[in-house]
Amino acid sequence: MSRDTRAEIIAAAKALFLEKGYRGGTTREIAEKAGIAEVTLFRHFGSKKDLFLSVVKPIFTDSLRNFIRTEEVHDVGALLRKLAADRIGVTGENSDLFRLLFYEMQFHEDIKSEFSEIVMEILDALGSAVAAGQSRGEFKKIDPKEAGFIFFSSIVGAVILRQIHGLGGEDIDNDMAVEVFLDGIRKRK
Repeated sequence: MSRDTRAEIIAAAKALFLEKGYRGGTTREIAEKAGIAEVTLFRHFGSKKDLFLSVVKPIFTDSLRNFIRTEEVHDVGALLRKLAADRIGVTGENSDLFRLLFYEMQFHEDIKSEFSEIVMEILDALGSAVAAGQSRGEFKKIDPKEAGFIFFSSIVGAVILRQIHGLGGEDIDNDMAVEVFLDGIRKRK
């Protein structure tokens, strides 16, 4: 299959999933929208779930994978600001798709598990960053993984409250979110 055909299938699937949801959009409708036979869709994606993941994973996980690959952290605040800006930006630019993914994860354990894996990697990376700050004497002696969990949860919570529930202001102040968190874990002099 050419790259253009694959992109057309993904674009057709994204449009149909956004219109009808994961359960509501059929592979036959996606194939028709992409101008291909349904068997071609299955030959290249294997299943409807594989196609759905091909629509959402690159958008919501690629930048997280880059975050995880970050080398040694010397400025935890900069790292946290980068992560907050990324998550808030990606979900804001793809708010309809984020709401669809969030909804579908409630009913499809296999889809949720695909994203749980990367979240665990992020939590490990955040825990390592906090532990590095502790070893430099910057942060209190607290559980670094728990601190990472609390930070990531606050950002994800802010995104959910805004994207799913329509609460909060137009923009989330990344710097303020990071400073509130860092003020809580910094050693007092």
